[in-house]
Amino acid sequence: MVYDRDGKELLYQFEEERREVIKYSDIPHVLVNATIASEDHTFFSNPGVDLLGIVRAAFADLTHRDTGAGGASTITQQLVKVRLVGSENTLTRKIREAIVSIEVTRTYSKEQILELYFNQIYYGNQAYGIKAAAESYFGKSDLSIRRRPRTRSGRPIAVRTSSIRCRASGRSPRPRRTPRTRRRSRRSG
Repeated sequence: MVYDRDGKELLYQFEEERREVIKYSDIPHVLVNATIASEDHTFFSNPGVDLLGIVRAAFADLTHRDTGAGGASTITQQLVKVRLVGSENTLTRKIREAIVSIEVTRTYSKEQILELYFNQIYYGNQAYGIKAAAESYFGKSDLSIRRRPRTRSGRPIAVRTSSIRCRASGRSPRPRRTPRTRRRSRRSG
């Protein structure tokens, strides 16, 4: 461990991986939905592999065109790659990954697969798993989502974004329009 010069604040911790296991029931639904939307929108309906995605990716590889649709790996395939078959870039590994992913989907529920996924995937900064990532990036070990403050009638309290200051410059995100800036914009436009 590396501390600051006073020996009080931890600056860096040498370790192979940092992981804290979390149960599926403790993972916020918004995080599950966001992950499924960005990583594998067919997750709940696919058998562990996305056949249409594989065809699309193969076509893009063969024609040397980027379809912009991303890769063909499902969440289950990503989990299998990370924990079981490795990342060797060969057709044999991809076939083995697909077969094992189908078996994993037959053996485990989708919630169990997501729980394993959220506890295994590398999020950067030596953080393996979503709980370690939340601690590393946000200093939060509690993943529960707090709702915005509400009025007595139950409506959310409005937040004025124009009053929020940019951290880097200390200025408002949008400059205030003064009579001087209005005159300048009339002359140039």
